[in-house]
Amino acid sequence: PALREPVFKGTKYIPADYLLQLPVRFKTNGLLSGAPSSLFRAEQKRSKFYQVRSGDTASVIAKAHNISLNSLIKANNLNPQAFLRIGQNLRIPSSANGSPSLIRPVRYDSQGLVLSGSKKSSPVVLKQVIEQDSAVIGNLKVSDIRRTNNLLSGAIEVQPDESIRIFADWLKATPESIRLTNTIAPNQDIHPGQKITLEFLNVSIEDFEANRFDYHQETQEDFFSSYNIVGITSYKVVEGDTIWDICRKKFDLPLWLLKKYNDDLNFNHLTLSSSLQIPIVSEI
Repeated sequence: PALREPVFKGTKYIPADYLLQLPVRFKTNGLLSGAPSSLFRAEQKRSKFYQVRSGDTASVIAKAHNISLNSLIKANNLNPQAFLRIGQNLRIPSSANGSPSLIRPVRYDSQGLVLSGSKKSSPVVLKQVIEQDSAVIGNLKVSDIRRTNNLLSGAIEVQPDESIRIFADWLKATPESIRLTNTIAPNQDIHPGQKITLEFLNVSIEDFEANRFDYHQETQEDFFSSYNIVGITSYKVVEGDTIWDICRKKFDLPLWLLKKYNDDLNFNHLTLSSSLQIPIVSEI
């Protein structure tokens, strides 16, 4: 696989055991084999992220974390105006102390592309590809953190594309232990919006949250490397609809993408006759 953008931006190291392709002129260069040990790190850079709240702006967030506005924009592929949306998770390229101040928020706007009326209106196809919204949204934080008899635990809200096995990998635990903690049967799946409890025996909460953020960012990077959003249409929910049917059977969209265009979407309940914004996807 190709190196991801964070490596080239300096927010991540080249992964261990990665087969790096170099120009032919370096083939016999002794400098490569004699590279100083100071160039290597025992651990990957941890992703630090911040979830945008009401009142935040990019400049305030950058100042609070002692980084430049430009570095925040580059690390998150923000547009030059640095538009943000409430609930967006931003990668913080360097560590520092501080909390964001609260002022009037700058909200991302869909520029009037919301359609309404018929069950499924004609799509709005733009002359140019819509600016790709690469913001990672969703609640990725661990909440209700408790320590009981030296056992650290916390609650999370399951997000799209997450599974018990993925959580087990991040926790360096077994899927069975997670099922036992939450009384989940061996043949039972978890679903987006579900609240579950996790125990942090082998990793820190910070490392878990960092891995979770990286996973969702990489999922979106992979998608947008193959597809563009070329328009938006609307769909009115009818009796019998489920989120799964709308995403997979009617529009063939990942659930996280539908959520991105519908901030108020409840994973567990669809309101009859409510209107959903549906992004129109085209393969690159």
